[in-house]
Amino acid sequence: MPGYTDPVNNKSDYEITIDKDNEALLTMNYLRDNDLYGVLFKDIVGQYIVVENNNLKEFAKNLGVEDVSAIPDKIEIGKLTNNINYEEISNLFSKYLNTAIEVIPEDNYYKINKGDISLGDKTVQADGYGIELKVKDLQKILIEIFKQAKNDEQVYNQIVNITTQINKETALTFEEYQSSVDEFINSISTEISSEDNIKILDISVYKQGKDTVKLSIDISVEDTTNGQISIEKTSDGIKMIFSLVETSFDTKNEATIEITKTENSNEQESFECVISSKIGDEDPSNFNINLSRTGELTSNNVTFNLSIPLQLGNGVIANFELNNTTDFSAAPEIEEYAEGNHLVINKVPKEQLNNLFNNLGKLISEKLKNEAFINMMKNGGIEQLAQQASQETQNAIQQEQSSMSTMLKDTFNAQFEVYEGTRKGEEIKILINAINSSNQIDSEHTVTYSGVEENNLDVTKEYKVTLEKDNATGYINKVVVEEN
Repeated sequence: MPGYTDPVNNKSDYEITIDKDNEALLTMNYLRDNDLYGVLFKDIVGQYIVVENNNLKEFAKNLGVEDVSAIPDKIEIGKLTNNINYEEISNLFSKYLNTAIEVIPEDNYYKINKGDISLGDKTVQADGYGIELKVKDLQKILIEIFKQAKNDEQVYNQIVNITTQINKETALTFEEYQSSVDEFINSISTEISSEDNIKILDISVYKQGKDTVKLSIDISVEDTTNGQISIEKTSDGIKMIFSLVETSFDTKNEATIEITKTENSNEQESFECVISSKIGDEDPSNFNINLSRTGELTSNNVTFNLSIPLQLGNGVIANFELNNTTDFSAAPEIEEYAEGNHLVINKVPKEQLNNLFNNLGKLISEKLKNEAFINMMKNGGIEQLAQQASQETQNAIQQEQSSMSTMLKDTFNAQFEVYEGTRKGEEIKILINAINSSNQIDSEHTVTYSGVEENNLDVTKEYKVTLEKDNATGYINKVVVEEN
């Protein structure tokens, strides 16, 4: 099922699937309606779980965040992208690049004679030039750039423009900005000994005639860590490779990110990202992301397709799929939030949030859990997967499927059900406090108390606790305490 974006009315919906062997393990629907952002696990719960882009400070507190000073009440997502002056940022980049070049000593440059280099899957002839940078060179470049930036109101305005769109409370005065820059300059201005002044960067630029065809940046951090960034021009696009090799206690760990952009025409473009890692002698792990676009970005209709197959060892485990069409010419038919089909978790009481997330996590885990997945994790290969999932697990999944309202009801009732039956007077007093707290937090579901009055409770005696529920909602609405 394709997804759609309506940029005019700030609405969008996607269907996201995680499947294995062409069989869906989990299906999610994402729905945005202005400030409401929600996901629906339709095989698990019957309602969208929604976060409202308002009162985010209070929501963060309910989630347990103690310091919310850097969190805005609302994230102005559209304004952030609309107010960035990309042309001005590009001009600033060019200006400070020239500052860096002026600082680099002439002896650091070297010529690359014509020879063979790898370009995609080909070997070609190219020449060029390179730059070596040691620790002191990099220190000098940073100090000069930040000295210039300290009094540059353009840089200050860009920083304030971006940060205040995210959180207005983070706005810096120009004096505060200058003070922060001074602190950074002081922190990197330490004396560097000749032993520590090692080569840290080697930048190589390869050319064929006037065309730059490859940029390579080698990074060294002491003797244990080496990295390389390579950008290559291919016949139909660009390839970028980021690699890192780290050696620790004779164990060699490797990580590589390879991004390939292919453009067949103005209307078709694709990206492939392959993330691979290898720890010591273990088998390498790969993670692939494929993104394709059909339609010019300037046209009225653009379609994006995203596919993420996950691979462990030699076996594909699951495939993540997302399709979306953005139509600028007409408003597509997009589902709307209505009464009964969503739950705004910003409005869920703090005491119930943790249980809500735990229950949801449990249901998703049960949905994805099966013997095949467990065996794959143990043995590291898809060829060793069992032919079908455990029937007991499948039955458990079906039994646990419920709506979000049922989850909230069960969470609500659970706080009183622990006291049902025979309880001592001391426990009854705790129960009464729980009733009072619940009634203050959740006025929609009030609980009445009847029976032995609190002042007459004997902490050494036992009492019988009976719970009554509202026939229509299933919520506990009365607690009766009698002498045993």
